[in-house]
Amino acid sequence: MSHAATIAIIEGLCKELKLPTIARQLAAVCRQAQDGSWTYEAVVQELLSLEVTTRQQNVAHRRIAEARFPDTKTLDMLDWAALRG
Repeated sequence: MSHAATIAIIEGLCKELKLPTIARQLAAVCRQAQDGSWTYEAVVQELLSLEVTTRQQNVAHRRIAEARFPDTKTLDMLDWAALRG
């Protein structure tokens, strides 16, 4: 089986298992692995780490959106003169 066919099958399986980040990053990680002579375990670890990180970021963004904070404020917006004294 060719490399392209194998990648397509893996991407289909990732879609079925709801692993979108792995499906998106698979080709790039495989190229890095070939260039860096990674072990199979290192490839799996990298792909799973990317998936977990993306899910954590998505949860954080979703929770912030659900909180419906009135406005985004930063320290740059703080009136430091009003806090003195």
